[in-house]
Amino acid sequence: MNLTIDAGAPVGHLMLSGRDAASCEPPGSMVITMARPGHGPSDTESHDVNAGQREFEVPSRTDLDLEMSVTGYKRTHFLVKALEAGETRAFEFALDRLGTGCITGTVLDDAHSPVGGVKVELHPLDSQVWAALPPGHSDENGRFTIQGIHPASFAIFTSKENGEYIYSGETLDDQELPRITITPEEACQNLELPLGPRAATLAVAAFDAQTGDRIPKISLEFLKVRNTDEGEGLYGLKR
Repeated sequence: MNLTIDAGAPVGHLMLSGRDAASCEPPGSMVITMARPGHGPSDTESHDVNAGQREFEVPSRTDLDLEMSVTGYKRTHFLVKALEAGETRAFEFALDRLGTGCITGTVLDDAHSPVGGVKVELHPLDSQVWAALPPGHSDENGRFTIQGIHPASFAIFTSKENGEYIYSGETLDDQELPRITITPEEACQNLELPLGPRAATLAVAAFDAQTGDRIPKISLEFLKVRNTDEGEGLYGLKR
């Protein structure tokens, strides 16, 4: 029996080198999607690249459509003409920044009065988009500003170091958290941020009704209290 096996096209090697169009620095972590024009999704490959230069083994004798996706940059397509079998080709590309945006605003309590000393943090709603963002802090007038934010959608969290107010992420459902979409604009977006409720400390002790002895372990339930861990009501053992 004679068999003819199609081993596919010989490969070539593509040396990709990316840079920031303005600074000429490597753009950082990127996703490179390779597709052959006119072919189906099964002929598409995606690669996470953490450096500005990378070598790929690619099929020869076919054009390649490259899509570069990097946080903070415009998504860009490049067409690479077919490589010959065994060919090594350098391909350099430059990416344009989308620009950054900023937000400014006022932190307010339940009485609509400004609150100082509040930390304001942005958490991206898209888990694939993340860049370390320094938090904003409100001044004595409740005003804060965060600059240099990559375009994306964010949830906004507030907290106060002395525990005077409850951290917003522990008291608000996801649907109730303030959200904002950052766009590369010259003017900062302005907003008002409501704080969560004021925190309070409650000391509870239980005693035996007949002997008057203190009970070392008790189970507590606070009705109508919102608690992220256990829902409506707060349960636990206290000594």
